[in-house]
Amino acid sequence: MTGRPDHDAEVRGEAARLVHRLELARTRLDAALDPRDPTPAPGSPPPPPRAPAGGVATGPGLDDDEVRTLLAPAVARVARLHEIARSLADGSASEESAAQAVRALADTQPNRRPR
Repeated sequence: MTGRPDHDAEVRGEAARLVHRLELARTRLDAALDPRDPTPAPGSPPPPPRAPAGGVATGPGLDDDEVRTLLAPAVARVARLHEIARSLADGSASEESAAQAVRALADTQPNRRPR
C-alpha cells in the first residue's frame, strides 16, 4: 500500500467493511436467484427475509427466468468486487492494483445514462 501504517490500516479497515457488505449483497442476490435453497453457505451471514415462494418475480406478467437473466451479471460483479475487497483487506493486494482491477471491471460494464 502506501507505507504509511495509519493510512494502510484505514484502507484495510474500509475494505473489510466493504467485504461484509458485499457478502450480504451476494447472499441476497443468491436468495433471489434460487429461492428454493434457504441454506446459506458455510461462513456466510444469515440469509435475509425470503421472497415469496414464487421467487422475486411473483407479480402478474413477471417471469423468474427473465429476472434471473437480469440479475446474473450483478452476481458476477458482486463476486469480483468481493474478491478485490478481500485481497485489499488482507493486504495481499496493493491499493493501486485493487484500483486497476475495479477500473477494469467497470470498463466491462455497459454505459447507462440516468433516467
